[in-house]
Amino acid sequence: MYSVRIATICQRGYAEIVDTIVLGVVPVTVKSDKVNDNEIQEIYDYFSHDMAGMVPDSIRMLEKYNPGAMKGFYLLRKSTLREPPEGPLPKKYRELIIIAVEAALKKDPSGHARIAVECGATPEEIHEAVAICLWLAGMPAYHEGMKAVKSAETHLAKLRSLSGESAT
Repeated sequence: MYSVRIATICQRGYAEIVDTIVLGVVPVTVKSDKVNDNEIQEIYDYFSHDMAGMVPDSIRMLEKYNPGAMKGFYLLRKSTLREPPEGPLPKKYRELIIIAVEAALKKDPSGHARIAVECGATPEEIHEAVAICLWLAGMPAYHEGMKAVKSAETHLAKLRSLSGESAT
């Protein structure tokens, strides 16, 4: 069972993670905004590996202004995006879900589209994930999702040209 309860805003105005985060059978308790250099490196390595070599600006900003929240977000993300065999969904399908959710929230999903292509997704599969948003979240979500399809087409063409494959 994976449970995450992330907690309270202190009177001093910063977020503290005060509850236990259970990752599998290993409980981890975070009780302060203090994050040591080894933890920061572990977090950066995780995002770099999981996001095709980049660390999102949001992680860098959290490190600067709220390292405890950065660590809490990392632990939450890591526990919900588990790689097989711990998790049942291959990364390609997790990325397609993320693309659909980002499109529904009207957040540009282009970055995750490139990652999905790296994991073997086709522009057609990305479009299918985005098309579901059309009837669930409306035409504005679909328009936002088209950014992912265009990004996937561009990234796939780039990968094919680098490998000498035909663009069709």
